[in-house]
Amino acid sequence: MGQQSEQKGAQHTSLGSPCVQCGDAGCVAANPHLFLKDYLFSPRLWGCNLSEESCADLASVLSSNSSTLRDLNLSDNKLQDSGVKLLSAGLKSSHCKLEKLGLAVCNLTEKSCAVLAAALSSNSSTLRDLNLSYNDLQDIGVELLSAGMKNPHCKLEKLELINCSITGEGCATLASALKSNPSHLRELDLISELLSLKHTHTHTIVHLQCFRVGCKLTC
Repeated sequence: MGQQSEQKGAQHTSLGSPCVQCGDAGCVAANPHLFLKDYLFSPRLWGCNLSEESCADLASVLSSNSSTLRDLNLSDNKLQDSGVKLLSAGLKSSHCKLEKLGLAVCNLTEKSCAVLAAALSSNSSTLRDLNLSYNDLQDIGVELLSAGMKNPHCKLEKLELINCSITGEGCATLASALKSNPSHLRELDLISELLSLKHTHTHTIVHLQCFRVGCKLTC
């Protein structure tokens, strides 16, 4: 009995901690059903040397009718746009209950924004917190993402876009998205070396509870 408990504890540690060396096979792909069983609410997979290969398995977990995942942090993994595309199949599933998704430092471009916008527009979308920081999304990526935010099915409340190569043009697009339909967004982080305060359209986003831009914080 004690040996079984030790084995289960070892499995929990290998999947639940920041596991820099585990890679795709060590974290998810080896047994996605075990992953689902042991990590019902908040698996921590940042900096685990994962690639797009793991995203298909994670999509399967999210699509399972017994899925209870609420918080998934995949930041600092080389998922790339192809990985996010695979993951989006799970995000759009009617069984998906994910509310928080971390994709910072994942080698993403504007292509991922189009995919995520489609997921946010899904009538079954539950995502409320999205971190896309430190990806080269640029203004075109923000424009694509904003299309999803304008959709009445979008429930996003917090969006982090730190250092995503966004300029004043991208900020204007976000402001437009926030003005359309009754936006749920309450927290927006737009820290960018390419953005100045005069470009932030502050007067259009006063309903935000927390708005960060550059080194200035307004709450």
